[in-house]
Amino acid sequence: MARLRWTLASGALLLAAVAPVSAGWSPLGGPEVPTVELQLDPSRPNLLYVLADDNEGDLWRSDDAGATWRSLQSGLQRSPRLFALDPANPQRIWALTLGTVGSELWRSGDAGETWSQRFVASPGDAATFAFVSQLLVDPSDSETLYLVDGGHLAVSHDGGASFEDRLLPGYGEKVLVRPERGELVFFGNDGLFASKDGGRTWSLRGQYHGKGVRHGVLAPSDPDTLYAVSVEGECPLRSDDAGAHWLRLACPRLSLSNLVYKIAVDPQSSRHVWLAVAVTLRGANRHWLFESKNGGETWSSPYVMPEAGVVPAGGRIVYTGVPLDSGEQFLEHGLSVSRDGGLTWRSVLAGIVAGDVRSGFVAQRRPDGVAGRHLVALYSDSLFRSDGGSNWVKLPLQNVTSVADAGGSIIVAESDGRFVRSEDGGATWSSVTSAPPKVEEDLPPNPRDLLSDPTQPRYLAVNRIEYGISFFGNTFAWTSDDGGASWRRSGWTGRCTAFDLCSGILAYAVDPFDANRRYASGAESFSSPFQFFVSTDAGVSWHVPAAGLPGNTGISVLAADPGTPGRLLAGASGGFWLSEDGGEHWRPWGALPAGAAVYQLALDERTATWYAATIYSGIYRSLDGGAHWTLLAGAPDLEIPRIAVDPRRPTALLAAFKGLGVWRWTP
Repeated sequence: MARLRWTLASGALLLAAVAPVSAGWSPLGGPEVPTVELQLDPSRPNLLYVLADDNEGDLWRSDDAGATWRSLQSGLQRSPRLFALDPANPQRIWALTLGTVGSELWRSGDAGETWSQRFVASPGDAATFAFVSQLLVDPSDSETLYLVDGGHLAVSHDGGASFEDRLLPGYGEKVLVRPERGELVFFGNDGLFASKDGGRTWSLRGQYHGKGVRHGVLAPSDPDTLYAVSVEGECPLRSDDAGAHWLRLACPRLSLSNLVYKIAVDPQSSRHVWLAVAVTLRGANRHWLFESKNGGETWSSPYVMPEAGVVPAGGRIVYTGVPLDSGEQFLEHGLSVSRDGGLTWRSVLAGIVAGDVRSGFVAQRRPDGVAGRHLVALYSDSLFRSDGGSNWVKLPLQNVTSVADAGGSIIVAESDGRFVRSEDGGATWSSVTSAPPKVEEDLPPNPRDLLSDPTQPRYLAVNRIEYGISFFGNTFAWTSDDGGASWRRSGWTGRCTAFDLCSGILAYAVDPFDANRRYASGAESFSSPFQFFVSTDAGVSWHVPAAGLPGNTGISVLAADPGTPGRLLAGASGGFWLSEDGGEHWRPWGALPAGAAVYQLALDERTATWYAATIYSGIYRSLDGGAHWTLLAGAPDLEIPRIAVDPRRPTALLAAFKGLGVWRWTP
């Protein structure tokens, strides 16, 4: 399989940073129902925190028991891998994110409204946090934190400013803090271990028939009561003496083969217990919840659970939302609450937006003249369509690798190696017979493979590799001038230096005043520098201007200004460049923060407003043709957002963020 060289050239822009402006970002919707991790404090059961998605998810908060939600991502600007709330103060929360130079630890004292960075772990640090599975706050001392990383325990006594590395006593599942007894406990394969000195030394507390225990949980109302399951996966266990001895409890009334447990204890009663069970029946996952009011000596009949996991809030109020410790096959999407111990359930997921649609996002005005907008987004390898953004429908296309706006209500996508085209905003699709052919060894899926002109989207380009011309093959740029209805092979050619090292064009634009004049950026081979190319015969031949862009500028996007002849903007790894003579001469243009790498440009012709998305520095707006740029502050994530002008209203912008679906910015 051959791949294009999309890596942007490195570089820093020595320009003055611009001041952020007050802006408003609000979630619009997304195509995914997320898996969630829920944390709450029984002292404030209406205050809920959710980490949506289990791998670098997004943090949300509800102040009304899940009736409404708000994102806490703005101050973090990265997706957390883990979060924890302080048991002594549920408005003090912690988040562990993966930054550009390593893991970062953040703290908020106001329920996620504002954040302060506490620690940055670079790859050379003792505690790199690379494989952290737990983040814990000591209930008796909010300045003491614990990070569990494999067989290691990182401990901080200064609020996360520094950490000491300590060893755990073998392999196991989790560490828990017992403030009433002043100790840590570790549920391991060799037994339950305890530490009285913050993890420096450990002693074996107890075993069950010479074995360890897992899925361990403490009873909040009784420091000596613990529940667990043996490592052999038998019936649940209970200890009434802090883990020294274990009592085998009754088993639920069904076969225990291939079952996985999650035990939860009512925070108000140590004998009120739930047992979540997952099993695969006839190829489908099923989840049951069993309730016991006598410490597991007897169990109720199974209650059907809509999702995996169980989180008790006190009394008979329980939530789903913690994935079972059983692997991917048992994870379920959604979040529900039961107020009768698990008999009936109600979803409380509305308002939590999820789905990473940065690989393809199109926003168009409704073609029938009705107020609203059509949205089409690429999630995983499927296309989804929405008439507003809150509700999404999966389209019947298979193995979609790229999608692009083709102007008006036309959308072009590549599905199963062939081009398909829609003229009604994605409602219906037809094949494009004149599209460039797919070859046996074709390009891998790449979100930038199908390119459309930022200001004239009916002009499209795509890279194709053809074999037989040279040993490793050559890359040709195919172009369309009619919204993807017909295609022809351009004269732009790149070379492959190996079967998986091929060049290609990275940006494409057409002069709005002379359609024969075309612009592109790319590399002639994988090892050669990026260059700027001009065609004066509609792409039949290409040349590099003698006074073109200096060096390897790594242009990622080109846009011709439809309001001024010859005016061309180039977004690069070092900011902006401007040409006023059709690309023959260039100069730096528009101040962005040092090192900002421009990734995408969008123009709202109704107000002559330019928008620029950068790789890690945020989204910017210019009201004067690119001379000055202001940051659209408060974006929920900074990692390569994808933007589109809101077709309903001037000055508004739509953006797709990592794992957060589509959001809307309004001034």
